[in-house]
Amino acid sequence: MSTKLLSETICRKGLMVKCFVALIVFFCSVGDAFAQADTKVTVNVNSVLIRTALDQLQREAKIHFVYDEENIDSGKRVSLSYTQTPLNVVLDDFCKQTSLRYEVKRNLILILPAKAEKKTGKHEPFYMTGVVTDETGESIIGATIMIGGTSQGTVTDIDGRYSLQVTPGDLVSFTFVGMADKVVKAQAGKKVVNVKMETNATALADVVVTGYQTLSKERATGSYSVISEKSTKGKLETDVLSRIEGLVAGINKTSSNSSDVVIRGITTYMGNTKPLYVVDGMPYEGDLASINPTDVQNITVLKDAAASSIYGARAANGVIVITTKRGQEGKTKVSYNGSVKLSPKPDFDYLNLMSSSELVDMQIEGFDYYHTAYENLNKRRAVNQVVDLLYQHEQGQLTDGQLADALLPYRTNDNRKQIEDEFARVGIVHQHNLAVSGGSNKNRYMATINYMGDYGNQKYQSKDRIGFSLKDDVDFFNWLSADFGVTGSFYRSKGDNGAGGYSSLMSNYPSYYMLRDLQGNPLSFQRTKSDYELQRLQSIGLMDETYSPITNRAEESYHNNSNYYRLHAGLKFKIIEGLNLDLKYQTEGTYDKNRTLYSNMSYTVRNMINDAAQYDAATGSLTLNVPKGGQLGESRYESYSYTMRAQVNFNRAFGKHAISALGGAERRLVRRTGAKNYYMGYDDNSLGVKPINPLVMSPITGTEALLGSFNWVYGEYNSLTHTEDRYVSFYANGSYTFDERYSLTGSIRIDQSNLFGTDPKYQYRPLWSVGGSWQIANEAFMEDCTWLNRLNLRMTYGVGGNVPKDAGPYMTVVDSGYNDWVGDFGSYIKNPPNSQLRWEKTASTNIGLDFSVFNSRLGGSIDYYYKKTTDLLGNRNADPTLGWASLLQNYGSMFNRGVELSLQSVNIQNKNFTWGTNLMFSYNKNELTNLEGTRETVFYYSAYNVAAVGYPINSVFSYRYAGLDPENGNVLVYNKEGEKVSKISSIDDMVYSGTRTPKYTASLKNFFSYRDFDFSFMFVYYGGHVLRDVVAGYMSGAPSANLTRKALNHWRKPGDENIPGVAPSFNRNIYYTDAQAWYSADTHVKKADYIKLRDISLSYNLPKNWLRKYFIESAAVTCQISNAWWWAANGDIDPEAYTTSGYGWGSLTLPNPTTYTIGLSLNF
Repeated sequence: MSTKLLSETICRKGLMVKCFVALIVFFCSVGDAFAQADTKVTVNVNSVLIRTALDQLQREAKIHFVYDEENIDSGKRVSLSYTQTPLNVVLDDFCKQTSLRYEVKRNLILILPAKAEKKTGKHEPFYMTGVVTDETGESIIGATIMIGGTSQGTVTDIDGRYSLQVTPGDLVSFTFVGMADKVVKAQAGKKVVNVKMETNATALADVVVTGYQTLSKERATGSYSVISEKSTKGKLETDVLSRIEGLVAGINKTSSNSSDVVIRGITTYMGNTKPLYVVDGMPYEGDLASINPTDVQNITVLKDAAASSIYGARAANGVIVITTKRGQEGKTKVSYNGSVKLSPKPDFDYLNLMSSSELVDMQIEGFDYYHTAYENLNKRRAVNQVVDLLYQHEQGQLTDGQLADALLPYRTNDNRKQIEDEFARVGIVHQHNLAVSGGSNKNRYMATINYMGDYGNQKYQSKDRIGFSLKDDVDFFNWLSADFGVTGSFYRSKGDNGAGGYSSLMSNYPSYYMLRDLQGNPLSFQRTKSDYELQRLQSIGLMDETYSPITNRAEESYHNNSNYYRLHAGLKFKIIEGLNLDLKYQTEGTYDKNRTLYSNMSYTVRNMINDAAQYDAATGSLTLNVPKGGQLGESRYESYSYTMRAQVNFNRAFGKHAISALGGAERRLVRRTGAKNYYMGYDDNSLGVKPINPLVMSPITGTEALLGSFNWVYGEYNSLTHTEDRYVSFYANGSYTFDERYSLTGSIRIDQSNLFGTDPKYQYRPLWSVGGSWQIANEAFMEDCTWLNRLNLRMTYGVGGNVPKDAGPYMTVVDSGYNDWVGDFGSYIKNPPNSQLRWEKTASTNIGLDFSVFNSRLGGSIDYYYKKTTDLLGNRNADPTLGWASLLQNYGSMFNRGVELSLQSVNIQNKNFTWGTNLMFSYNKNELTNLEGTRETVFYYSAYNVAAVGYPINSVFSYRYAGLDPENGNVLVYNKEGEKVSKISSIDDMVYSGTRTPKYTASLKNFFSYRDFDFSFMFVYYGGHVLRDVVAGYMSGAPSANLTRKALNHWRKPGDENIPGVAPSFNRNIYYTDAQAWYSADTHVKKADYIKLRDISLSYNLPKNWLRKYFIESAAVTCQISNAWWWAANGDIDPEAYTTSGYGWGSLTLPNPTTYTIGLSLNF
């Protein structure tokens, strides 16, 4: 029956979903045109030797035949005469004549004896072991190894190793999707057989590493994305997540920070949104920056419940599994990878600040609008120099001409060049990685050491990190193996921060404040106190409080250290063939020490001493409540965790049946402690400190501060913290595959934790998943579609969890420090007891289709998912008589649904040239469906990211802008009736403007290979979200710091309201809540869609004949350009150089410059 006819028959019988039938019919119809070979053969041989007949069949069928010469009767002859006959019919006749039998593999046919012979003596069974690798030497995980003609087999483990009982003479086949099948004859004297498999298709299917097991993608039913080392070739970023950006559909950034990512949307309101990270099979508590990207073997992203639910109450946000490299059998290998990245100075013009002349004009305009009467000025307070000249002009002390001449230096001075020269530099980041690996089949080792030095664009500040790892895998006996490892990372950041950052110097002061005079001497910046006040304070014995960014820079410094270690060990007991017991233990520790030092001459110290001092003018006595000397702020944090796991694994192949199962128990603890201290009167040489009485510091009245009081709250600078999370878990997982066509999987996990409630009704509810897959391309009715390499339908459903961290089953009491009202120390109840507290549950449904066509020249996958989260934690209004206005309870719900598409193609491929393309796209829709009792006020909705029922998390709500009042230039808005009003009082009057979280993510990568050159470039896209524009703020008089140039366009007279983009008039009576009508107007909401040319990479692989004389196996030089170009839908704001300030106001940050990196890779 033809493929078309069969598909039509299936459709009529209603046995398949219509959409997939249509897909198959389409593929098959295309395949009729593109088929490169036919399964029918024509052969005509008469009384020829068996070998001759097989050679003829091999040429006709274009299929490789594998057989053992010892099984072939060298004198026997066969006759075959067929025309366009199915190959299986010909082979049946061939085997009938020769007393042989055949077994069809994917791209070869085994010729075997008719009956398995019973072998004794020299044919005693033995265990054949070894490692299966690809052409590059990378281990292949999940390869299937079978003894020809039997149902006995096994699969390779996470290190690509296998062990199988064979008998001399057996033909052992090695198969793995995407690789050419390999057959090895078992020989009595050769117990160790390492097999190198070659790529059969350009798109190599990956194996899935879940942390609990490894399985080939052929058997996986869940939604996984696997990023191998090959996928990140040419990428030189210094952190793991930056290297995989754009390579995984469904991963979305929630900020410009590369570590702030979510998988398939946000599934919690108050909890942690980040995915669970797993390293080498164990949950990871360290900083991701501690992981050296060059040590990573592959990364598996577990996206749906079938993939991640085995992690139970921590799986709702998805799981990212990182597998690091391990030693391989063979001679000792040494490799070096290093790179240097250059970052040009930031583009200060992007901030769009006024010029000095424009700022002076704005100050004149603001002064004319309003200024304090001269006679009411407080002579202790500083008056801006330009404003002071305006006062002198007002008082008749300066003529118009003299004022113009006096203002000229302020108009022409511009400190941007000085700020850039003094505090900015070309940034340099260099990293170096050295690895040594090797070993025998009994002991394999790997040792690495790496260094990263980061000298960013901010002068006088730097970061560095030193890391190492030692790993050893030992096979003690055939039945016992072990692995050991230790990893460490030592991070340090230090620098001077007495002047702040260069962007704050530009934004927080007038641009005419010069840092140095013409002779290069440091100049002081005017702050809050006048020259009169500075002199008065000195006259009564207090500190000189003048401030110069140049001189104060080194007087305040920081030194932060973070040391991380991870110890892990494992034992594997082989019980019987395919059944083993794993015992694993891991412990992690992070020790952070952060130190901020203020010298006795720093501005911070001088200001505090003066503001806290009390002076009695009558007696001339001076009391220093803050002692002289330096000050030291110090914090120490320690994180300790351990995980113990016992797990039984079963993995066997029986002919057409493959079964994998595991079950285990896990105990885990995470403890975090911290201490924060602040010392006054500190001497860094003698380590001496001076005591203070904190009870009198909060507050002190009658001081020399401008407001006459000083307040220093001891508890804000000194505190202790301690948290502890404990888990006991039981889990199981199983999968069954029949004939490499049908797979079923299931998992279940029960978690117990001190974070959950004590109500038995909720304590033991399991989290679980089920899934199935159908390898449609392996069906008999698809045989004619020879161009179709893979077509796999997947369906899964399951439930994962998210652990609550803001409450607990018992009442939590927290110290609140000293209470002035009662004159004693007190505490407060953070949350009441909640016996029904439970994890948030996310039920996930996933339907996916994987395909590969045209000899795997085009492949990919498409997934649809629906995630419904229930038992969301939220504050719910409570009866006030209980003692709490609201209680944290499990009652909310939300959903996420979306589509993911991944395509990989090889467009051109020949001996010397390859061009390929990868496309990723994902869409996510998030909606909160129940969360009553949230803060529903106009101000809250306008100032923060909103969680409102019926809308996404991180929603933006806005006033409906109605323009400016033509009479006074004040903002008008529409209420829900469409009337123009100056203010609204109900959220019903507001409009939904969008979400700050991107709905769409996409990437397009093209890669080219020509001889020894590799070239690639990748675009990334984020879209479907919004941002609030950067707008001119309200002005109440002459500004004292630089402003955005948008403030130049503000209302001055009737008619100006018609000017596009005009800002409100000066207004000194506007209340901050009312001002939101301007800052949060819908007219200021812009699209945040953007595209970036994230990286361009060019690599050159040096010819090996050049390298051999230097004992170098291979070497490559790579150049990478990052962020070379960007486009934004809003036209002028780069969403990666944007933040919010105040009450959700849009604000610009300095953009990430285009960076240039050169890397070197050497293998000895």
